[in-house]
Amino acid sequence: MGKILVWGEPMFGFYPIDSPRIEKCSTLSMTWGGDASNFAIGVARMGYHSVFFTGLGKEPFGDGFIDLWQENGVDVSQVIRDPIRRTGFYFVSFIDGKHSLTYYRDNSAATAIQFAQLDQQILKDSVVFHFTGTGLGMGVDARALCQQIVEAKKKDDCIISFDVNFRKMQWNNPILAEREISRAISLGVTHLEITDDEMVSLGWGSDLEALIRRFATLQVIAYKRGPKGVTIRTREREFDSPAFPVTVKDTVGAGDSFNVGFILSLLEGKSLEEAARIGNATAGLTCTGLGPISSAPSRKELDTFLAVQV
Repeated sequence: MGKILVWGEPMFGFYPIDSPRIEKCSTLSMTWGGDASNFAIGVARMGYHSVFFTGLGKEPFGDGFIDLWQENGVDVSQVIRDPIRRTGFYFVSFIDGKHSLTYYRDNSAATAIQFAQLDQQILKDSVVFHFTGTGLGMGVDARALCQQIVEAKKKDDCIISFDVNFRKMQWNNPILAEREISRAISLGVTHLEITDDEMVSLGWGSDLEALIRRFATLQVIAYKRGPKGVTIRTREREFDSPAFPVTVKDTVGAGDSFNVGFILSLLEGKSLEEAARIGNATAGLTCTGLGPISSAPSRKELDTFLAVQV
């Protein structure tokens, strides 16, 4: 069916074990993260050809990512190993029931990759290009690279999927963030994923109709509302799709997992209603484990879960 091309930054993360706050704990657990990595793994687990275009340091953590992706079936042929720069990472704290991330990602290996390093045949063969706001937040060069990929794909019959994934601590300037995120969408994004919190943070309020009419190429907005599920907006209509009741251990990666189920379902020709339902299912299953990928479902696990839902 074609390749799913993903661009962004992988990061390994540290979770506190014996305290909800990272500065109070004495024991840490490590997990593999980064929204683009989560998406690439989720796509591969669903049986698709997932290609990750990114950069890694030539250190043990970079080796670990390669092993992780290969174990999950992700195509690593477009992963650039940097002998100078390191792989980014983050620490997690839990504050008032929500996760708070502290990043160490400046000048990471992923910030240095260039368009010329991307295999042009893989670019041509891609039926989906997925990227996120954390990728844009890497800097000016990253945004230029992203523009080149979108410009190359927007004339094709290709889903260009963008998850806002706004991280205030990464941008440090909400005006710059809003401007650059808006600019990225206007380049040719067809499918936009955004949370209710992000709409407010970017000054967009809650008017999905106004948002979709602002950007000429947008076809669908998935407005993610956590335990309330998702609202889908097209140019013609809007509807809600409820979340599935699950026992939540961790919400990190749930949004990325929603994107997997939603985008792949649309690629398979499913209706928007069914795609939203499947996206909610993949997100819900991911929330049952710790970290973004421990419970990200395979196709079989997803089908088993959906079979018992009413």
